[in-house]
Amino acid sequence: MIRAFWSALVVVRAFERRFVNQGKKNQNKVQLMKILLQHARTQLYFRGLGDWTASPFEAFDFQHSQKAIDFAQEHRITGVQIAVKFIDSQFDETFPLPAMAPAFAQSQPIRQ
Repeated sequence: MIRAFWSALVVVRAFERRFVNQGKKNQNKVQLMKILLQHARTQLYFRGLGDWTASPFEAFDFQHSQKAIDFAQEHRITGVQIAVKFIDSQFDETFPLPAMAPAFAQSQPIRQ
């Protein structure tokens, strides 16, 4: 599962580089791509802490997949995936986030 996640992340990053660079050239035009957090079970999109929406247009745009991953981990938001939304929805993709380790496991020293 983790290998599949990293493979998917490489694809997302390639999209980001391509479309962010293209977006910089066309700053006055419509946004080409959004990076969102989507609840996997409800399919709702993250708008703010404790605030979810059914509309990807109202959702918070993280603009980069690593920002979305870091935010979800920092705020311990579980059950979410990255949703990459394009103007043409036929190209939309979702990528699961890897499961987070429990907080106590991260803070405990490794014993030998």
